[in-house]
Parts: sequence; C-alpha cells; structure tokens
Amino acid sequence: GKKMGDYVKQKNLIREELIRNYNEWGTTDYYVADETINDSEEKIDMLLDAVSNLPFKPTFGGFLRLDLIWKFPSMAQKLKDIGLEACSFGIETVNDRSGKAVGKGLGVKRIEETLNHLREVWKDDVFTNASFILGLRYDTPDSARELDEWIERQYANKTLHTVFVKPLYIMPSTGLSFLDSNFEEHGYSVMPANQSKVI
Repeated sequence: GKKMGDYVKQKNLIREELIRNYNEWGTTDYYVADETINDSEEKIDMLLDAVSNLPFKPTFGGFLRLDLIWKFPSMAQKLKDIGLEACSFGIETVNDRSGKAVGKGLGVKRIEETLNHLREVWKDDVFTNASFILGLRYDTPDSARELDEWIERQYANKTLHTVFVKPLYIMPSTGLSFLDSNFEEHGYSVMPANQSKVI
C-alpha cells in the first residue's frame, strides 16, 4: 500500500550521505536495506540522478522485483548505471498456477524472457540470486522436479548464479502473516510435525 516516495530519502539527502561516507570512511559499497530497490521508475531515475557526477563510483546490492523489470525493460541498464553489482529476486515459483495463487503472476515465460534480457544487459557484471518456495497450493512432486530442471537451465545460461529453495512454512499459532491466519481459506492444511514427510 505504499505510494511513490513513502519512506524514501530525498535525492539530495542520499547524495550528501554517500559523499560524507566516502569522505569520512572511504565507503563505496552498499547493501540497500529497502524491501524493493526498483519499486518504481521514478525511484530508479532519482537514484541515478543522485549518484551522477559523484567523486567516486558507488556499488550496491539488494532486492529487486523481476516483474517491474519485465514491465520497464530500460530499468535494467539504469540499475547497472547506478552501480548494481548483486541482486536477489523473490521469484517463488515457476509453476504458473501456483504463482497466480500467491500473487506472483508473471509466469515462467516472462520470467525467462526477463532473466535473458538482464543477462544481455548485465553480462557478468551483476551477480544474481533468486528465492523459491516449495509447497505452494498447486505444487506437486512433478512441479518440484520441473523447478530443479529449470534452475539447472538457468545456471547453464548464466541468468542466475545462486538460488535458495525453501519449503512453505505455515505457523497458525503466530498469526504473523495473512496466510498464517487464513491458511484454510487458501486450500492449505497444517500437518503435525511428526507426520510431515519429504517428497
């Protein structure tokens, strides 16, 4: 529900902080603790403007949304120009049905197109990571094997350098997430730990 500019530092403050950190401590490398660096084109343009004509070349890493790079392909070059050296994508699944169920509806075809576009623009200059979840509503043992094969193809094509694959955790007792509190409405059931099994 954030709007553009909510909780984002102004351009002049970012620039002043980068210069101060460089002058006082020689800092040039950053990990951006923002849930999504590229949540809008305006933000990327602002960051590009903030780092232009600095007395040094900053580098950074952080979380990116792949769907926004698909929607705005020019964002790839801008991110590289800002100084992106490493990033992580929450792709979550390449099972299109599962993706739609959890609001990750880009789909495997567009995911691949975007990763290939990034490889063309970034070449070997940006380290890429992606995270995935096994156990989403429409996942099966076959779709888990398909994910494994898909990841191997990405490694071979050098579109991803590392991946993290984790099981879906639902913890109703915590109520920390929407899914923890409403898992049955979304077709999930919670199995006692002593009955769980690995497929």
